[in-house]
Parts: sequence; structure tokens; C-alpha cells
Amino acid sequence: MPFFHVLFTLLLFSGEKPTAERPLRVTLTEYDDTKAVIRVGVFPPTGGFPKSNRGAKGYEVKPNGQKSVTLTIRDLDYGDYAIAVYQDLNGNGKLDTGGLLGMPQEPYCFSNNFRPMARLRGPRFSDCRFTYSATQTEVNLRMLND
Repeated sequence: MPFFHVLFTLLLFSGEKPTAERPLRVTLTEYDDTKAVIRVGVFPPTGGFPKSNRGAKGYEVKPNGQKSVTLTIRDLDYGDYAIAVYQDLNGNGKLDTGGLLGMPQEPYCFSNNFRPMARLRGPRFSDCRFTYSATQTEVNLRMLND
């Protein structure tokens, strides 16, 4: 029995974050183009959301003709995150913006379905924060086509 006690103590105080046992599933809907790549950035609290990629992990998914697509992410630890998404309609690898306010010219969205136009400002991490845990593994996002 002492062996298990020592092993448990070592595991408990090893300083490692708990590895996620269940993947995060991000479902995207309400986009018009069913062929263009959708790019997803997942930001930790220290990641400079949404302007800097510092600490963020990037993913992409192709709708393949479907009106809804789910991205399964297996390489995140449980914790707090924010998500920024855009659909790269012209394939140039960046979110195209324009006009006086620099509004996106391509479909986009944020976690918690934050709507910048409803608040007349860009998103903050606190607006888009969600907790990914063993009991919270689904995020459903609606693309904005403003």
C-alpha cells in the first residue's frame, strides 16, 4: 500500500496540467460558402485574443458542401479559452477587412457567439471566454456574414 501512496503523491504534485480525456468539438453553422476553408484560432487567457497569435493554436476545417461542420480538437488541456473564426473565401490565408472601421469582409465569429456590431466594439477575452472541461466539450458557433 505505501507504493500506491507514494505514486499518488507524485502524480498529485507533479505540476502537470490534467490532459483532456475528451476532445473539444466546435460546430460551425450559418455560413453561405460550403467550399471555402474555415480557420479557427483557440486562445488561452494569456494569448493576446483576438489580435495576436501568441499562445494560440490554429486549426482549419473544410465544409465539403455541408451547411454545418464540426472540428474535433484533441490537443488542448482542459481550461479557459476563447475562439476566433473566419472563413477564408479567397484563400489568401488572412481575414480581409475594409471600410472605415476595418470590419471583416469575410464570414467570422467568436465563442459565446459574441456579436461586435451589437456592442459597437471588438471582442475581449472576457466576452468570449468558455471553460473546456470533462463535462463541457461542445461549442456551437454561428458565422456572421455582416
